[in-house]
Amino acid sequence: MNTFVKLIKSTLIIFHMGDDKSGAYAGFGVRFAALIIDLFIIFFILQSPIHRIMIRSSISLLQGSILEIGFLLLVFILYDIYLTYYFGSTIGKKLLGIMVVNKKKVKLSLIDSVARHFSKWISTLTLGIGYLMILWDDKKQALHDRISNTYVIDNPKRRIGNNLRNILVLIIVTFVIIYVYYLITLLAFGFKIALDSQQESLSKVNTLNSIFAKCNSTLPFYSDICYSIYANKVEFKRLDLAVKLDFCHNIHNKNQHLNCISTIAVYERNASLCSNSRSTYLSQICKKSYNATVSLVEKYYPEKEFILNGTLNVTEIKFGLWSGSSCLELQNYEFLQEDLFCFQVNNVTGFVKDEDGLNWYDVAVKQYKNGNLIDDQIEVYGKDGQVDLKNNFLDSAGMHSRLNGTLPGTYSYQVAIYDKIGMRGNYYNKTIEVIDLPIDKLNIQGKLLGLEIGDNCIQKHTDVYTNRDAICYYPLNVSGFNATIDNLYIFTMDILFRNQSGEIFYESKGIYSDEDPRILRNGILNLFPDVGVREDLDFFHLVAMNLL
Repeated sequence: MNTFVKLIKSTLIIFHMGDDKSGAYAGFGVRFAALIIDLFIIFFILQSPIHRIMIRSSISLLQGSILEIGFLLLVFILYDIYLTYYFGSTIGKKLLGIMVVNKKKVKLSLIDSVARHFSKWISTLTLGIGYLMILWDDKKQALHDRISNTYVIDNPKRRIGNNLRNILVLIIVTFVIIYVYYLITLLAFGFKIALDSQQESLSKVNTLNSIFAKCNSTLPFYSDICYSIYANKVEFKRLDLAVKLDFCHNIHNKNQHLNCISTIAVYERNASLCSNSRSTYLSQICKKSYNATVSLVEKYYPEKEFILNGTLNVTEIKFGLWSGSSCLELQNYEFLQEDLFCFQVNNVTGFVKDEDGLNWYDVAVKQYKNGNLIDDQIEVYGKDGQVDLKNNFLDSAGMHSRLNGTLPGTYSYQVAIYDKIGMRGNYYNKTIEVIDLPIDKLNIQGKLLGLEIGDNCIQKHTDVYTNRDAICYYPLNVSGFNATIDNLYIFTMDILFRNQSGEIFYESKGIYSDEDPRILRNGILNLFPDVGVREDLDFFHLVAMNLL
């Protein structure tokens, strides 16, 4: 508390009020407080009804914003010029008992009032230094006062006592300091959260719980900012619509809540979602924001026109699972989030060469969920597709994409192989299902967990290891795999270490992802000791753990 009192006293010294006697020059503090009162009248009291009128009108958000700012600026200019000319002071100056005079200590003429007002713009353009001149000038003149040859003095007829005025100035200055501190705090929190959101990924399985855990705070405004920022993450945008809208209702601040709803509406390209805002007024703001955002995106980031004028001759087309060297078709198109979905065409003809004798082929991919376009890539190969094809014949081309940013659900792909020179190509469509990792779907008859010694895995009598050991794990006689159309099998293994609290503190995934597909007799994996995992424990601290 003492620190706060000292801060206020220091503020009073810096924001010098001026002398007590009538007619003395007014100091920085009382003039600053008067300006805050005037700005509050113009930009808070008048701005709110004007803003509501603009929002409820039929004009666009951009047009409304320009008209609103222009109108308020015009009102402020007339307010300052007329009141200073007619009364010698604005409402703020009148309340605090100060007035503007010329060198003869009388009210300004209309021309002087106009000159003084527009001289303020010069003080503003100096980044506020023109105003700070009041602090060290003998006659408490700001830059615009010197330019217009005017002074601000205590009004001889003022009805407010000096002590009461000082208290009012102190209250206003304190409020401004607290408000500025609040804004700086919000900016600092927002910057930190935005930085963290770029560096940290969200859980694909439990996205909402992941956001709630990261945004948990005793400060409501911190949680609201955090929720709003994470609502722009790709993982959140790909959640089901009902889940996303329900998430927005966890945000208490109306502006952050509105931002959350607007983000979803723009992503879903559905302005009607704005009706989920908390009031009709906020819904109207959301719709105008939606229209403005979509218009800007369409203007500056138009969808590239992609029209094919003919077809290519393709012998073989495959959609499936990428094995590391080829695209394997599946009997059912179910994929895990860590799989590599692939498209491949073989033996393609019909290309033409350019003036330099080169061909240029490429692959275009569009991904849809619930009929909404969520990913669009026209050039997969880019410059790498500019080659010299012998006899205009392409052996193989395609694409593969890991589904680790894709949540469980049904997705549709539209893929095209095309000739960029002749703009001829073929479209192909495939619908796939992304599923969660099934638990206990495979049948494991046995397992070996032990100590790695040389090329052998020795089972121990106890599950106690030192950080000098190497732990080994081998599954035995595993069945339940699904085969590809060619009766091949692809498998991989993950190793997860959990502590006693169940938290994963180490993991290694996709250990066999790059292996070629194998033939399993009767669909049973029994390749001990070729298939297993081995991990050194030299970097582990003393901990009780579970190996999954």
